Amino acid sequence: MRADRLVAAPLLMQARGVRPVYERRAGERTQRLADPWGLVDKDGIWYVAAGTERGQRTFRGDRIVSATVTDLPLERPEGFEPARAWERVVAEMEQRRSQTSATVLVAERFAPILRDHFGRHCEGEESSPGGRARRRSGPSRPGSAPISSSATANDLARVRA
Repeated sequence: MRADRLVAAPLLMQARGVRPVYERRAGERTQRLADPWGLVDKDGIWYVAAGTERGQRTFRGDRIVSATVTDLPLERPEGFEPARAWERVVAEMEQRRSQTSATVLVAERFAPILRDHFGRHCEGEESSPGGRARRRSGPSRPGSAPISSSATANDLARVRA
């Protein structure tokens, strides 16, 4: 069992609040009172969804250095579902990270490469005369500036996995 599971998983077994010591990406350690609500495994990395004085937070399991169980009763929202909470976290993170999008015109044979690389973030099915396909990559946002230079299309077409 990975070390992050050794610290994170038992937190959920307690019917009490906890004070996790959390190491941020830059190495700074913080501690706060939290109510562990659920545990999510994403690609082998565990995350703890928890309630804090600032609202719901998600703690990456391998960054929880230690945790102290308190005498305070655990307060989990009624009907809390970890899967739904995780979907909201992912959507919020994608919105924060994805502030740029591009619309490109590529040779139709390269459209599947864009779809494979960008997945659900690649939109568009239109084909134009001459074997060209218009594809948009990035979050759905109004006001995105289209790019249709052949140099950009060629660059994107070279993106393989």
